[in-house]
Amino acid sequence: MSDPITPVAPSWRSPPPQRQQVRVHAPSGRICKPEDVAMAIAALCAGDGEWINSHLVSANGGFL
Repeated sequence: MSDPITPVAPSWRSPPPQRQQVRVHAPSGRICKPEDVAMAIAALCAGDGEWINSHLVSANGGFL
């Protein structure tokens, strides 16, 4: 995969028309920002996350 879809991928910096559809279906009404992913990572690295392992965490704002 040459261009993975992440909040900082070039394909998301130059938004295609489908971005509006993502916003419509996201409960937060917006696209994930790098800071959102950073907060999820920080929560997992904190003491409260010590029992979480081998799990895929989708930091997607509740995308439906």
